[in-house]
Amino acid sequence: MCRFETEWEGSDQDFREIKDRLSGLEEDGLVEIAGRKVSVTEKGIPFVRNACMAFDMKLHERTPEKPTFSKTV
Repeated sequence: MCRFETEWEGSDQDFREIKDRLSGLEEDGLVEIAGRKVSVTEKGIPFVRNACMAFDMKLHERTPEKPTFSKTV
């Protein structure tokens, strides 16, 4: 995501979950999804951390072991 784009090489199931998490950002024109490639738009650059959070599997565990403190508003 350093260049505001990435291509997912993991499982299809994980990518479906990632796409679901990114759907709001995509609807707002902040990210574009083409196949397995996710790109942050010019408008979305200030929200790149939000996009990256969609890929953080630890953040989205079903039962986290302890609270997560690093979140965006």
